[in-house]
Amino acid sequence: MKISSVKKVKIYRGDQMPDIDCDFPTAHRDEVKEYIRHKYGDRYVCNIATFTRMKLKTCIKDFGKVKGLSFDLTNRLTKDIDDQIEYTWGDLIEYASKSKLLFNFVQENPELVHMTKYALLQPKAESVHPSAIIIVPKHTVDGSNEYIDIFGWMPVKTIDGVLVSEWEGKYVDSAGFLKEDILGLSQLDKLQSIIDLINKDIGKSIDLNKIEFDDDGTFKYFKRGWNEDVFQFGTTGLMNYCRQVKPSSLSDLVAMTALFRPGPMDVGAHQSFADMKSGKSKPKYDFGMEKITQNTAGLYAYQEQVMQAVVVGGLSLVESDMLRTAIKKKKISVLQSFENKFKTGYIELLTKNGIENPKEYADGVWEKLLAFSGYGFNLSHAVAYSIMSYWSQWFKVNYPLEFS
Repeated sequence: MKISSVKKVKIYRGDQMPDIDCDFPTAHRDEVKEYIRHKYGDRYVCNIATFTRMKLKTCIKDFGKVKGLSFDLTNRLTKDIDDQIEYTWGDLIEYASKSKLLFNFVQENPELVHMTKYALLQPKAESVHPSAIIIVPKHTVDGSNEYIDIFGWMPVKTIDGVLVSEWEGKYVDSAGFLKEDILGLSQLDKLQSIIDLINKDIGKSIDLNKIEFDDDGTFKYFKRGWNEDVFQFGTTGLMNYCRQVKPSSLSDLVAMTALFRPGPMDVGAHQSFADMKSGKSKPKYDFGMEKITQNTAGLYAYQEQVMQAVVVGGLSLVESDMLRTAIKKKKISVLQSFENKFKTGYIELLTKNGIENPKEYADGVWEKLLAFSGYGFNLSHAVAYSIMSYWSQWFKVNYPLEFS
């Protein structure tokens, strides 16, 4: 069996097209792109541009260079500035309030500080996104026989001979176009190599899709943390985490994939899951959310769980996805409008079922949903990668020679 791809799709997008991420063996990634161009036509497919933008460090270093300041000085000025994605001009003032060196620099270089105010987040350089492509629809012009091609849908240009949109990914999303990420994943190459070796050494053909997810030996290795060289689970931290959780099912691996990350770990959600799995504490399920969180011991580990939970309170599926986007982008006004609708519907449900202090209960669940959704992981992504982790461990247990 030849490994083709692993798909991770977000199925609810509200007013946007879905995100489609497809992982392919790195050796075949370019072939996939060529296939898409051949299937849909060169004039209906293009790559997406990506822009390097002026960040706070970049502004200080670049403008400082123009002003004749030494690299050593600008490097010392910026060494404590975080390399975050977006900045406001106020961030510079905040950093200056914490650094005497930067404070003096701001006082002595008002013109440079003024230029920084208007340069922040402006494009500095453009390039071709390594994986993202657009497929535009074939629509006719005013009922004629002529189709609108990529040149009629959006501004495009060539970079090193490659056709590229002049819109970044977020603008492509906003315009309603289908965007696909064609990614190369070396683990798929490794799995294919193992399958080829097994076929060569013992003449046995392995079909990954026929491997059952209940192999005792595989979970024995996971429970003991014997995960060296196992996809995703091979780090020291995750090996120790496996010894705590002692996973016994694929759903456990999925939850661990979603929870053993900086966001959940910062609030101790990963440890709460481990404690409940080991029997040190008991799961606590919010009313009406039992089925939604049964595989994660009452925790909201996935974006989809938060979306399902607010539907219990009366939001529609489209509204639940709009809420997820609003949380991600911190749109306070949108959050407030959904908060009222959720609490009203949820309080009504709680009251009908005799739950005491329904308003306080609903307030607590809402706050919990907001907190968890801040780091909620996409379920299809977690499942796809956890399946590959299981396959990797399964080969390690059952075909150690070929795995190594």
